[in-house]
Amino acid sequence: MIVAVDQLMWYCDLAFFGLTWLCSGHGKFIVGVCSYLQRPENMTVVRLATSWHHVWFIPCVFYVRGEDCSDRVGTAVAHTFTPRRFSHAVV
Repeated sequence: MIVAVDQLMWYCDLAFFGLTWLCSGHGKFIVGVCSYLQRPENMTVVRLATSWHHVWFIPCVFYVRGEDCSDRVGTAVAHTFTPRRFSHAVV
């Protein structure tokens, strides 16, 4: 659950950064979880490439875990926080 909160803060930061960048020409992060990417020592190709997992991880989990049921979001959330050996009881 703590990881999910951190991931969601990335979405808040990126959305606010994009909005402030469009309005003023320079973006700002509202939460700050992404702010390390603006530091010059962190502006490497490897750092930028490997930090993108924060953007695609949650949608990927929802897609993969909710694929076998019509209630995708509920199933995805339940399966995400339920260990594999107990997942048959969730459906």
